[in-house]
Amino acid sequence: MLDMTYGVSPEAQQINLARCENFQSKQLSAIFGRYRLLNELSGVNDDCSDENWDGYGAVPVNQRSYDYAINLIQSMPSEIPDPSVGADPDGELTLEWHRSRWKTLSISVSADGHLHFAALFGNEPNGSTSGTIPFFGLFPLELRQLIARVLQK
Repeated sequence: MLDMTYGVSPEAQQINLARCENFQSKQLSAIFGRYRLLNELSGVNDDCSDENWDGYGAVPVNQRSYDYAINLIQSMPSEIPDPSVGADPDGELTLEWHRSRWKTLSISVSADGHLHFAALFGNEPNGSTSGTIPFFGLFPLELRQLIARVLQK
């Protein structure tokens, strides 16, 4: 976390230090809260690390896709429920949220840091969407909104 204070007094420095420690504590809490999900992702990575892992010619999971997926999971706000994880035959990893067969969001994490997504919203107007978002380390607001839309009753 960057030092965003302009105070130079010992009190201002103490306040900033406490703010940074609080931020780091929240980050660690969120990371440990995603421990099961990160283990599941690691298992998928291991299971899909060989050529032809699916019996239909799939390529191994790309290590950069795996690294980006870890960073994406670690950046997820705590109020977002854990997705299911999987691998695509092209070597990308996927995160998916399902409410039903017709309300679902799938995100493919590419090796170049792009997040390709597709969502279905049941019988709502504009019942589907798809696109690509670059990932820069912060969980994208657009994906947060899509997850909320998919999971709403």
